[in-house]
Amino acid sequence: MSRLAIFAGLVGLVGLASCITPDRHRDVMSANSAFRDQVADLKRVNKQYQEENARLLAEVNRMTPLVMDAAALDLQKQQVEAILKGLKDSGPTGSELPAGVTTLQTNDGLIVRVEGSVLFDSGSAKLSKVGQGTLKKLSSAIAGHSGGIRVAGHTDSDQIKHSNWKTNMRLSVARGLAVLEFLQNAGVVEENMSVAGYGPHAPVDAADKARNRRVEIVLLKPR
Repeated sequence: MSRLAIFAGLVGLVGLASCITPDRHRDVMSANSAFRDQVADLKRVNKQYQEENARLLAEVNRMTPLVMDAAALDLQKQQVEAILKGLKDSGPTGSELPAGVTTLQTNDGLIVRVEGSVLFDSGSAKLSKVGQGTLKKLSSAIAGHSGGIRVAGHTDSDQIKHSNWKTNMRLSVARGLAVLEFLQNAGVVEENMSVAGYGPHAPVDAADKARNRRVEIVLLKPR
């Protein structure tokens, strides 16, 4: 390119620059500054949205187990109410529990307590006719329970003298097992069930030994 052409180009640029007045320059600079401020504001708003989104997500994560627990508690309440209604329906008047049967709600679940005299003859682990009839009624009420079921046998503290059982512990286990097997045969799901024997070591009444002789069907809370 010739020197003349280069000179002409420089003259053109100087002429173009001279067309931008001071007022126009200030307007351009002001607009540019306003644009940068808007960008900075948008960045701040975006950061606030991100922080709020993170906070809401953390709150959702915190609340989700509580909602699940509330749903489980509601299901448990419905099941307990249905079981209690079924137990009362099986009673003599349709509005009370069968003779010798009481219930107790605990942190572990609902306990259906059956007096030993209803289920067994003294010193025996063989279910009586009355005991079988009572358990048949109870099985219909608890068959739909979705949680675990623990069958626990209990005795009083009197030393065994007139039967072949060596200890009260052995007798309590055998009685619990007899009830468990009857319930299984009556349609209660076997996989949900377990058996325990406490002998005389978990009394409910120090003054009334008859109340301590019992079998408890513990309907554990669904997990």
